[in-house]
Amino acid sequence: MKKVLCLFAFLLLITGCNKQENKVKTIVQKNNQMKIAINYPITKEKRLDQKIQKDVKMRYQNFLEQQKEFVAIAKDAEFNIDYTYDIIDQRYMMVVLKTFSNSNLLSSPMNDLDTYVFDKKKNKFLTLSDVISPTENKKVISMILNKLKKQYPDCLLIDRVKKLLNQFTKIHFTFDEEQFYFYFEPYEISAGYFDIMMISIPIENLGLTIDINEGKVEKEWKKIETTTRVIDPNQKSVALTFDDGPSVYTNELLNILKKYDASGTFFVIGNKVEIYSDTMRRMVQEGNEIGNHSYNHKWLTKVSEQEFLDQINQTQQVIKKVTGFTPRLLRPTYGAMNQSLRKRSELKIVMWDVDTRDWESHDIDHILKKTIQNTKDGSIILMHDTKKQTITILERLLKELKQDDYQFVTVSELDKIKQLQKYEK
Repeated sequence: MKKVLCLFAFLLLITGCNKQENKVKTIVQKNNQMKIAINYPITKEKRLDQKIQKDVKMRYQNFLEQQKEFVAIAKDAEFNIDYTYDIIDQRYMMVVLKTFSNSNLLSSPMNDLDTYVFDKKKNKFLTLSDVISPTENKKVISMILNKLKKQYPDCLLIDRVKKLLNQFTKIHFTFDEEQFYFYFEPYEISAGYFDIMMISIPIENLGLTIDINEGKVEKEWKKIETTTRVIDPNQKSVALTFDDGPSVYTNELLNILKKYDASGTFFVIGNKVEIYSDTMRRMVQEGNEIGNHSYNHKWLTKVSEQEFLDQINQTQQVIKKVTGFTPRLLRPTYGAMNQSLRKRSELKIVMWDVDTRDWESHDIDHILKKTIQNTKDGSIILMHDTKKQTITILERLLKELKQDDYQFVTVSELDKIKQLQKYEK
């Protein structure tokens, strides 16, 4: 019964709505058997959002059913949904959901795909037949086939490829101002290859039935004027840290930090940075610190060395682009650590000694009591800025700790204080 209730609560998280402006829905959960991280965009187009939520729910339910069937032996399971999201000509909305699942029950990881091309003006989903002239179909199929052969020469099952391409309206695609992108699930058309397959063809080579303005204008980010903070090395200090954001709640947390002359360290997920660019820039401007928490919350101790580097470097790059700040800190996803991760990371790995467990319990009084009991000078406190209740927890925590003469600093500021105190001794 407990498992059924947990699933019901999780599905409410997926389908629930929020009066505040939500741009990305984030769900991160873990237990001894599985790690779950789901991120998908909220587009504010009702039909599109309902379809995305329905598909996310279906993907997750299918994964749970598989685990439940072999519950006695299921372990080390991971379920991850990542996304890309773009709007072309203020009209065409592109969303790609990539679902990764793995466990000891599978012989190899599963990578599944959902793509959505939505015309805001007509309030409809588009297929390739809606955007490419019928007279161009054979030409486009030939180009896709040749591109696939060139990019994936050793694993294609040509008969399957041809069969799929003849189902023209079912081909996964998106586009931007310059390229069309075609996506394929590896199990449909290949053998011995497990990642999502993608090729691109320049728009100028395709006969389109829609007009797309060419040339993408990159947004220019102005330099941020940061706040100068005064830190007393002789005062008791704690570092407040927030994982899994930014989110719809992050600005409220920033308001509270500012109110108490406090700063925090936000370990962010890279695929949310540009969508919450204003929030990210505010973090830096008000003297907070940004850390790296991977690009899409994959289980970092389970990925290959190359994927680990991609997860970290993509996040570094997008944070630098949006804020001008390059993170020096890494918090491993799910708090999972091993020697391999330590060797791979050039960033300083930051854990914690006080876990509020704000993701697990709704008993705010209990959370506060345990957190304050465990907090001492030099503590690093873990919270999550994807949880609404963390707003209340933070306000009350700062109020009580301030009365006990604590100052609230970033992780890097705390390191400097500890170094100075060690030097003085």
